[in-house]
Amino acid sequence: MQRKRPRRHQPRPASWHRWLIPLAFLCIPLLVSGIWILTRSAAIPNGDGFADLTSWQDEVLPVTSWSPDEAFHTNGSTQGYIGSEKCRRCHEDQFKSYSLTAHSRSFSSTDPNGAPENAGFEHPRSSRRYRVFRDEGKLIHQETLVGIDGSDLAVTSLPIRYTVGSGTHALTFLSESSGFYLESPVSWFRGTGWAMSPGYDSPSHPSFSRVVDQNCLFCHVGMIEQSKSNEGKFRVVEQSIGCERCHGPGAAHADRHETSGIAVSDTFSGVDPIVNPAELSRDLSEAICQQCHLQAAVYANGPGQTVWDYRPGQPVSATRTDFQFQDNTQFDVAGHVEQMHGSECYLKSETLTCITCHDPHHQPPQGDLNSHYRDVCVQCHQPNACGIELEARNQANHNSCHECHMPKQPIGNVHSSLHQHRIGVYPENVLAVKGSSNNKGETKLVPIVNEGEIPQKEMDRRLVLAIDATLQSGTPFERIQTQAGWSVKEAFRLASVSEPDVAVQAMAARRAMTLGQPQVAVALAQRVAESSKRGSRQSITALEILAEQTLIQEDNPTALQLYRELTALRMVPNDWYIRGICERNAGNVDEAIDSFRRALAIKPDLVLAHQALQSMFANTDSKLADTHFRLWRALERLERKSSVGANSK
Repeated sequence: MQRKRPRRHQPRPASWHRWLIPLAFLCIPLLVSGIWILTRSAAIPNGDGFADLTSWQDEVLPVTSWSPDEAFHTNGSTQGYIGSEKCRRCHEDQFKSYSLTAHSRSFSSTDPNGAPENAGFEHPRSSRRYRVFRDEGKLIHQETLVGIDGSDLAVTSLPIRYTVGSGTHALTFLSESSGFYLESPVSWFRGTGWAMSPGYDSPSHPSFSRVVDQNCLFCHVGMIEQSKSNEGKFRVVEQSIGCERCHGPGAAHADRHETSGIAVSDTFSGVDPIVNPAELSRDLSEAICQQCHLQAAVYANGPGQTVWDYRPGQPVSATRTDFQFQDNTQFDVAGHVEQMHGSECYLKSETLTCITCHDPHHQPPQGDLNSHYRDVCVQCHQPNACGIELEARNQANHNSCHECHMPKQPIGNVHSSLHQHRIGVYPENVLAVKGSSNNKGETKLVPIVNEGEIPQKEMDRRLVLAIDATLQSGTPFERIQTQAGWSVKEAFRLASVSEPDVAVQAMAARRAMTLGQPQVAVALAQRVAESSKRGSRQSITALEILAEQTLIQEDNPTALQLYRELTALRMVPNDWYIRGICERNAGNVDEAIDSFRRALAIKPDLVLAHQALQSMFANTDSKLADTHFRLWRALERLERKSSVGANSK
């Protein structure tokens, strides 16, 4: 159900906000750290009743109703791509067989009639309740924030537009808002049905505010178009992994056949511009699979490149390097490459590779997987070399090679068990890998695959960026302290060379802020803002640093300009909240109210925004002011309860 648009409120006299300007700037250091609390400006009843506390949302425009303001275009990384439907004109049989594989179902527009059944469940850890239902021909995911007394504090209902995954193990769902893709907190798992999405089963999670960027969807969609003015926004133009992900851009290939009249089954007198993975070396053939089947701790792109710049026939290192902790023993969902590379079968063979077992054009017969994979194994191994009698093998697992030598292991966040790809001999009833990533000692990041052809200078640059990304993701400094210390020095050195790299400059600017060197950070951020593309991660990092510093310097006009820019480039509730403070300081009352409400549309439990609205409505709308006051009090109680629960564990 769509909520009505916010009412417009008349601005107050100019004198109303004068006292707020010095107060806001006095509290800026606390505001930036996220603990600023507004003072109540009117007497609000102190009752503890929580009746109808969701009524404030009638004034809030849901994020999926925000007006799109972006034009999209096919970027350089899709140059020469024509889409799988055009490939189909000449390759109907291959198209049909591929359409039966899981890869061909990696992403799709959500069909409410074909989606899993309606459901509802509670998630006590985060004090939320979830419903999945159909309404007016749409699949709706609904989240209700529940107070400590059981009353509803906020209800968010978003229509689901896209489904991610083939359903072999799980399905994840996305809403869309003006070119931003928002992940639903709930996913469907083949083994358990509806449950919390991976990364959401915690007391504090991002709810519907997690934006899925184009890097996240690279392994699920075939082709995208980017916004002309914002790299963070895009739209999907080819759903699911297509032909060209493995064979490369098809325009030249199609043009050559169409203009020459030579059938695709005939042989050219030259090199066909399309890539046939079966004709590549083992390393280059594997690289096509490595696009998505490396489970790196972090990766770093080449200068000015993204994951979308990879072309079949290249090594993955041509565009990026994937790093993993040297002591990693965790069994990962997509760690197939690392696992296979650790297998004796792989190390002692010159031909064993991904497509030895997995034909990307054919789905193995589900009723006879044992025979299918056993036929592959006996190409190198004699059946009588197993060491276990055939009768015993039949009784144990119907003579399945892969069930014994690639045993399944549980993966908690997908509620499923996946096959270990480190082929080996495992003791009965023992998991394939006992270790985990919870190692305490110091380690270091290392490339997952051989990067021998990359110059050392470029490898150092990628390692610097990878270490920074690892620390940003929450890895304790102590885990990689030797490399981290080196990376900071190297980043500042690289940022000062004659031909600086904006990615390294942005990283150095952020590190300068962390090290208490704001002047260095601002100087670097200004250079990044001038030389980077609007909407890129580097430009947003620069805007963040510059905006924070202008707040500290009490330069409200510049801060307002910068936060208006940030809110146009990304969907972050704190950006809208601080913009609201700046709008209010500038006397823009309607714009301030709209900004606070947009912050709450993204994150309904943002206490600071409720406090700001309570203060602004205190003299104009006592009912709304009372609702926001009661709500932020209820949210504070809920937060205290969560803190007590967390500390008691």
